[in-house]
Amino acid sequence: MPRVLNSLASGGGWKPIIQRGVMVRRSKSQPTRRRATGSIPLVLFLLLATPLHGQRPKASISSSDEHEDGIIEGRVQGLNGRAIPTIVTLKLVTRSGEMVSERPATTAGQFDFSNLRHIAYILTASADGFETSQQLADVGRSGGRITVNIILQPAPKAPPPVMENETLTDSQAPKNARKEFEKGVQALGKRDFGAARSHLVKAVKEFPCYARAQTELASVLGSEGESGEAEAALKKAIECDPGFVDAYLQLGLAFISQKNFKASLAELTEGTRHAPAAWQFYFQMGVAHYGLGQFRDAEQDFLKARSFDPPQQDDIQVKLADVYLKEGQYGKAYAEMQTYLAANPQGRFADKITAILHQMESSGAVHPATARTPSPAPKP
Repeated sequence: MPRVLNSLASGGGWKPIIQRGVMVRRSKSQPTRRRATGSIPLVLFLLLATPLHGQRPKASISSSDEHEDGIIEGRVQGLNGRAIPTIVTLKLVTRSGEMVSERPATTAGQFDFSNLRHIAYILTASADGFETSQQLADVGRSGGRITVNIILQPAPKAPPPVMENETLTDSQAPKNARKEFEKGVQALGKRDFGAARSHLVKAVKEFPCYARAQTELASVLGSEGESGEAEAALKKAIECDPGFVDAYLQLGLAFISQKNFKASLAELTEGTRHAPAAWQFYFQMGVAHYGLGQFRDAEQDFLKARSFDPPQQDDIQVKLADVYLKEGQYGKAYAEMQTYLAANPQGRFADKITAILHQMESSGAVHPATARTPSPAPKP
């Protein structure tokens, strides 16, 4: 039967995207400085193959001492051959991790590395707003020249803020504090995280009970690995403005990244009391219940999130499929994955899910003609 090596629901680290009070996991294509220790949120690793870095390619035919005229060239594109609108960076390292070269692609997405030894390399392509691509390029086994066509998948979009309207402490914040907060938000938009942190620190120093500023500051602190300080900022936001529900969501996410699922459920459940129609809480509760091995509860959480018809339907489909696989409900898992592929034939999980479906069919775990349709979502 198919086995799940790692799940979207398992989370791993707090990598928030900052968006007016909402933090979610950042894709791998984001700048290094924003990365936190570990991974939140939102990806399914149903892949049955060993990760690239764990593979052991056969030794190259040619000796690296004999040839240094190898070439790796190619082009980076988006889906359907579209040009990548942001700068694409190519990095080439040996299998042992030795840096060879790092350079941008041309505006047309083209690149080339020359004067290479005839050995195996790891080629990484990254661009803002897209998921990072990594693949093996063995110059020795290819006769000295490799042409690589790389397709970058768009990074997952951040969910909308739970609360966009002005809150209690927004109106109470003095002018200087609000001005520093706005400067911090502008710096975040420019990805100047040092300046953003500086302005947000000034905002909360001017007015410690500025809940929205404390929550934004927590996102910066969390992304830089300062989880204790981030947690303190979120608790301060809740203490000052219990009605500011984004703080509950972000604190729940922070606890999930620490694998403190019980504490996460407490914060997320409290969040639903203040915002019972906010699907984000039920989605993350599903992640927490999954982490505790409470798959039936996780299923109900994800179905509840689905009932609000959120934009992240594909993430919910993938999470439910993972839950059903854990429970041995292969018919339901198959149906969820089929639904995902129908709507996202080139989605970021499409290749992995296709491989799982083929294995399920060939092993006799499911019979496509009788596979169950996706579970209906309970009414809100």
